[in-house]
Order: sequence, then C-alpha cells, then structure tokens
Amino acid sequence: PRSIGGAFGGAAGGGPGLSLGEKDLIHAVIVSISTGVCVSKLRNVCTQYISESGLHIGIKKNGHTRLIQLIKQARTILYERAKSDKYNLVFPFKINWYRDKWYRLRSILKF
Repeated sequence: PRSIGGAFGGAAGGGPGLSLGEKDLIHAVIVSISTGVCVSKLRNVCTQYISESGLHIGIKKNGHTRLIQLIKQARTILYERAKSDKYNLVFPFKINWYRDKWYRLRSILKF
C-alpha cells in the first residue's frame, strides 16, 4: 500500500533534499490528515501524549483525554519528532507559520 507522504520520499514522508520547514509542513499535514486532528490541537501535542496505544489529545469537559489510533506512518513521524523535540512540543510552530506555509504550497500547486 502507498503511504500518504510517499510522494515526498521516505516511509514517513519528508525525504532527503527537503528543507526543515518543508519537512515540518509535510509531517504536520500527514499527521493531521491521518488522525483528523486540527492544527490548533496538533500544535499542542507534547511528547508524553504519544504512546503505543495512540495519541492522547486534549482534556475534554469530562476531564478525560481523547485517544486517537495512529497509522504506522503517523506513529513513525510522531516518534521521530519526539526524539528531536527541544520544547516538549512535537510541532513547536506558531499558527501563522503553518498558515503561511500552507498558502505557499497552495499557490505552488495552483489550488
């Protein structure tokens, strides 16, 4: 089966030849699409939220976190990013960074 990020190279997407910003965007898009997690929640994912059982997101009104199952590709990306994490956040970028990169990608793809 083909991976979501297969067009970008590597099992997790973001293969050789990509700049750091491009790799970050590709990782964020792959994890967001495969989990259904919006960018605002994705930006708050801490390394301790990642487990073998899935990704634990936010505290709901009932006081519990939501467990999201992960496909292999998303798990690989999250573990890779968690290892290189400096800020305890897996995607430590501001919302404007993500939006600007997304608009740039849309213009390149002529969307």
